[in-house]
Amino acid sequence: MNTITVRTTGATLLSAVFSVFLSFAGNLNSVPDLFSEQISVYPQEKLYVQTDKPYYIVGEDVWFRAFLADNMSLIPDTTSRYVYGELVSPVDTVVTRVKVRPVNGAYSGYIHLDESLVEGDYQLRFYTQYMQNTGEEYFFRKRIAIGGGLSGYYRTDAKFRFPESGKVDVTLQFFPIVGNTDTPIVPSKVLIGDKKGKKDEITLVDGNKVHLLLDPEQDVMNRILYLEYYYDSRVHRQYIPIPMPDTDYAVSFFPEGGNLPSGTLARIAFKALDPNGLGEKVTGYITDGKGERIADIESNSLGMGAFSIKADAGETYTAVCRNSKGYEKSFTLPEAKANAISIGAGWHNGNLNVTVLASQNTQLPEDMDLLIHCRGKLLYNDTWNNSKNYIRLDGKQLPSGILHIVLSDKERNILSERLVFNINEEADIASLTFTPNQNNYVRRDKVVSQINLTDTEGNPLEGSFAISVTDDSDVTPDSTNNILTSMLLTSDLKGYIENPAYYFGNNNCNNGNNTSNNSNTGNIDKSRLADLDVLMLTQGWCRYDIPALLKGNVEKPKIDFEYTQAITGSVLGGTWLNKKKEGIGMLVVAMDTTFSATAVTDTAGRFRFDGFEWPDSTRYIVQALNKNGKRNVELTLDTVYYPAVLKPLPFGFPKDRTEQAKYMAKAEEKFTVEDGMRTYNIEEIVVQGKRREYKYESIFSSKINSNLIWAEDYPYITDTYMLLNQLPGIRIIGDGMKKEIRIIKGGNINGEVLMMIDNFIVPDNDFVYTLPPHLIETIELAWGPQLALLGVQPKPVSGLLIITTKTDARNKTREYYNIRTIQPHGYQAPKEFYSPVYETKEQRDNETPDLRTTVYWNPDIQTSPDGKAEVLFYTADAPTAYSVIIEGQTKDGRLIRNTSKILRKK
Repeated sequence: MNTITVRTTGATLLSAVFSVFLSFAGNLNSVPDLFSEQISVYPQEKLYVQTDKPYYIVGEDVWFRAFLADNMSLIPDTTSRYVYGELVSPVDTVVTRVKVRPVNGAYSGYIHLDESLVEGDYQLRFYTQYMQNTGEEYFFRKRIAIGGGLSGYYRTDAKFRFPESGKVDVTLQFFPIVGNTDTPIVPSKVLIGDKKGKKDEITLVDGNKVHLLLDPEQDVMNRILYLEYYYDSRVHRQYIPIPMPDTDYAVSFFPEGGNLPSGTLARIAFKALDPNGLGEKVTGYITDGKGERIADIESNSLGMGAFSIKADAGETYTAVCRNSKGYEKSFTLPEAKANAISIGAGWHNGNLNVTVLASQNTQLPEDMDLLIHCRGKLLYNDTWNNSKNYIRLDGKQLPSGILHIVLSDKERNILSERLVFNINEEADIASLTFTPNQNNYVRRDKVVSQINLTDTEGNPLEGSFAISVTDDSDVTPDSTNNILTSMLLTSDLKGYIENPAYYFGNNNCNNGNNTSNNSNTGNIDKSRLADLDVLMLTQGWCRYDIPALLKGNVEKPKIDFEYTQAITGSVLGGTWLNKKKEGIGMLVVAMDTTFSATAVTDTAGRFRFDGFEWPDSTRYIVQALNKNGKRNVELTLDTVYYPAVLKPLPFGFPKDRTEQAKYMAKAEEKFTVEDGMRTYNIEEIVVQGKRREYKYESIFSSKINSNLIWAEDYPYITDTYMLLNQLPGIRIIGDGMKKEIRIIKGGNINGEVLMMIDNFIVPDNDFVYTLPPHLIETIELAWGPQLALLGVQPKPVSGLLIITTKTDARNKTREYYNIRTIQPHGYQAPKEFYSPVYETKEQRDNETPDLRTTVYWNPDIQTSPDGKAEVLFYTADAPTAYSVIIEGQTKDGRLIRNTSKILRKK
């Protein structure tokens, strides 16, 4: 007999244990050993990201906190040094990418929304390098709406018809959001873009309408229409999703356990989806082969439901369905099979009952094994006892999340699988109370709130969480996703889960006017457990390949954890530069910093620099020299690849964007108050003039070097030495042709200068005498780390004088083969969310309006050992209510979720 201790989250061990007979006890390849080895060699990560609000306007920042956790225990994990955040356009291109590192264990940052962004529904995508092992389906993804500068003033009314197969008839009109909202505006020009980026001007019909007949497969990308229109000398750009025909839908059927045993009452779940990939509510009935009605069916609002029938082998069963628009369709059910075996599972009074169903007159085989695991942690493994109808497990002794039940034969072939969901709030969810110091606040008032974090028994907990406070007049908080739904549900399921918060029910903002003692108790609505179980029947779990694991095939990750920033590459040498060179001396220098490092290539000619990190936009120079200090080698830097966007999120096609429009209008006003007049794109005009541009830059240059001059700024100088004298840090010593060029630091003449013209070192300074100033474009003085790249020189030098001629700036002479520049993606430099302080009467009486929509954002609040923390911020101007959303993790892996209200009514 073996004992398995069941663990929920973090270091929390359940007091109860399962005593089970293991079919393969003593075998090195026993099921427990295999699961243990799998977790050991391939631990997995989970990621949830909280943002300050669900929609934005260009010019704003998307503030975020990423919660990275060990998949099995849900304990906060910082093994991966970096979390990547991306803004993905409606046509599935990555617009912006940021890279954040943990500070005090918290990954947080922002994504700036450039003013040039096109209005539309974008996707936020977050992942670690290690998460690429499991694929994009297990990245954290969410959709956000982004408005343009004119989104608060005008709206586009789009109507779609589907006159023939594959075609879409589109009618567009444009209306003001304020004022006479029923009278359309008339743009001076309307352009439509195709999938190749070409823009065609469209003639208005009926004076104010755009009419298009499109073939989405040929005319647009990803069923996204690009629109550009000009009105009042300003241009508005917008992405408009093109829906699929609403006359069509599909219904899929999923027998419980994956098989439909004949002659036995069995449960079948179903899922109806519209062509856009979203749930479609349906009703209908089931008929047998004689056409007799044997069961009625009805889905929930997300298109899912279940029913039970006793099906006979060889009989054809049909589901007749009708969607909410009245369209009727028929679907054939999976075939009932003789000799089929299937798992049945259900909850009763907090207990999980698991049974094995078999076709009528079918004898269950001996030596079947039943195992249950949660996120790869084995919870139960025992030989199935055919004399028992079911086994019963206490839900309070099981962890929260998705339980994967697997039935296998004695050869460990999978016979049936079943997913069930368990919620154990006492063990896995922390209790947080948020208590403001007042029940009501005035304009620009100080809000001081006390936070108390405990377990369900009142014992204090240490944790870290983010808090977002938004104005209810402008922002409706996201009610579809949260840290509970992500960490416990969607992150373990295959495929898109629509509105996962629906299954958790009571997890939205509290209604009460009394803001004291706002707690998150009762996160799960028990009435939704039936719907949640249907979801389990219609989704797939595939984080680990359990069938392969049971056969002894332990999966290993192909990509390691990213512990540090790194620069890698290879070196070739030989007469033809085609041989892998071992022992080549490597040097890397971070420009504009004091960092440098050395390395040596291995037998494959490979090198790696790691153990360092610098902020984004840091430029590095990498040099290779052979054993004799010569540069006759070729250096190649490895290209860093990022995961492609493979699976777009379905569009919701909301009909009413009133709330978003109100937000856009206020956000635009706030932008104008704080940043001045927005830059609007206007119709193209041609302005002729001379623009000075640094056409060529030496590899030894520094982008922030102030010691640089342009020769054209000194047209009166006819002597190159006189031109050099204009450069800060340079002193010319001597007369005639025996002049010397020296570098000055701290007022002292420190040493000689090495001269480089067009990336080539000149043997002596006399060459300058023959170089006329009118051939020079720029002169730059460099010192410090840049000098290390020059290798061994005949004599010590204190500086490098870089001269770039106009000829070389035009022709761009060849690079050194042994030197390469690189600007890898560094970590994002932190920036603090602006939260005004109104301590004095002058500050409170200031006439500049406070138009914050996100009133307060703090990505990392840590509780003390006694579970306490304090939050302080100031209210804005308008009377309203504020929504407070707090999400996070405790040190032992419990999840934190609290929603509260603060009133600003006085």
